[in-house]
Amino acid sequence: MNRTTALAATLITGATLSTPVLAGTPAWQNDDVSGDITFYTNRTDLIEQGHYDRWEEAFKAKYPGVTEVEVIGLTDYQGQLQPRMQSRDFGDVVMILDSIPRDQYSYFFESLNDLGLAGEIYFEDRWSVNGQDYGYTQGVSAEGLVYHKPTLEKAGVDVPIETVDELHEAARKIKATGSVPLAINMGAGWPMQQWDKLAGLMAGDYGHFNDMLDIEAPYAEGQPNREAIEFLKVFFENGWTEGDYVSNNWEESKGKLANGDFAMWFFGNWSIPQVGTYNDNWQEEIGFMPIPVDNSGQPKALLSHDWGYGVSAFSDNKTTAKAWVRFLIAESDFAHTAGFIPPMMDDEASMPQLAEIMSYEPDIIEVEATSSQFTEVANRARLDIFTGTYIRDLLLADNFDKEIDRINRRWENAVRRVTQ
Repeated sequence: MNRTTALAATLITGATLSTPVLAGTPAWQNDDVSGDITFYTNRTDLIEQGHYDRWEEAFKAKYPGVTEVEVIGLTDYQGQLQPRMQSRDFGDVVMILDSIPRDQYSYFFESLNDLGLAGEIYFEDRWSVNGQDYGYTQGVSAEGLVYHKPTLEKAGVDVPIETVDELHEAARKIKATGSVPLAINMGAGWPMQQWDKLAGLMAGDYGHFNDMLDIEAPYAEGQPNREAIEFLKVFFENGWTEGDYVSNNWEESKGKLANGDFAMWFFGNWSIPQVGTYNDNWQEEIGFMPIPVDNSGQPKALLSHDWGYGVSAFSDNKTTAKAWVRFLIAESDFAHTAGFIPPMMDDEASMPQLAEIMSYEPDIIEVEATSSQFTEVANRARLDIFTGTYIRDLLLADNFDKEIDRINRRWENAVRRVTQ
């Protein structure tokens, strides 16, 4: 049984919350862990809910020499952290930005091989270079349609929705009830990255993104990247997404999905407990199914890593920073609280929604690492793939086809400069 199959089997069990897993032995002694560190996180919700205070208290109980873990939340993680990365002033622990090429990991980050997690963590090689692991994921997600059950029932929509045609018909029915069929959070910006992920689902192979280096025009008709954006464009142009696409924000959107103002969105399972903070009955009222990408009726589900923890190569307290990363991954309930599939292979997923999506027996597609060349080409082409701004710009463009042509030309020129 390979790792992906084993992970899928774990999800189908619908297991209850387990005790955090203790992994192998780290390279340090408890007395080596002391002082203070700064951690920049994207999970501002967990700060507001007091969970990081709870984890800091438990961390200090294990390592009495630790004086403080300063946890700083960034709402626009890429935009706010990038300038700090450039100045080398980015604290002790961060989430690794997708815009950093793999061949630069050793400059910015410390190897995590001494954490004692080798062979026990999903996506272990995602941030690896030459046998050194520079990052470990904070959690694993299945990507699909999160939906408000009462809203779909009110509209007469049966689940699962198995084809694109059925999804369009469901959108028409839902809109007629007064709810927004598909929330995309364009105003928040970063959620638009989901539609790059959809391209991987449509390709049926996440290695497609590295294959783009051999495609002259990856946004031409018939290419997965173009098809994914056109999939979204249908919803946008039919008024099946939010009416206010400028000022809508993530926090407000969670409440609207929780009460049925929004019927569905395409996100990972991590978003479900966040919706749950606005709905006491979220375990029963929030569902999770595969998003149809064609009319075949065969569902697909993407299994992906979330952000990866990285320890700064410029940290003055690297041992304590590494101990904090290990603690969050292997010795706390972070993954369960945050709504993730735990990254530790011996830990078990806890949400019933994960059992639901896997009960539809989707083809599993696992996210693969993109190459340094891919990242460099995307940067040179000014395409923030997996960040999403360019998709928002395309939807709002006066001439969609003209903008697509410009993107293809920029991509072709960038490939030529990087690979020749």
